[in-house]
Amino acid sequence: MKLFFPVFILLTCTTQTYAQVKLADVIQQQPANALTGTLRPTTGMSGETVIDNFGIPESTSSSIGEPPITHWNYPDFTVYFEYDRVIWSVVHQVAK
Repeated sequence: MKLFFPVFILLTCTTQTYAQVKLADVIQQQPANALTGTLRPTTGMSGETVIDNFGIPESTSSSIGEPPITHWNYPDFTVYFEYDRVIWSVVHQVAK
């Protein structure tokens, strides 16, 4: 039983690290607003500017945590906000 706790922590840390690396890999596969990529909001844009440039989102989330993080879903990408500013936008991956 004494071995269970350290092994559980190791497995949990390894899984979280792997998930963070995989998300970073996926995000970087799509060029940020390049001619070959999907045009999407950039870091620092206000929510109002996002709506002006990209329209009303298909759906939105309630804020989570402190500072409050929300996300807006568009057909081709999801935009993440801290307060009213874009912190990241992620292009949806097409199933192959």
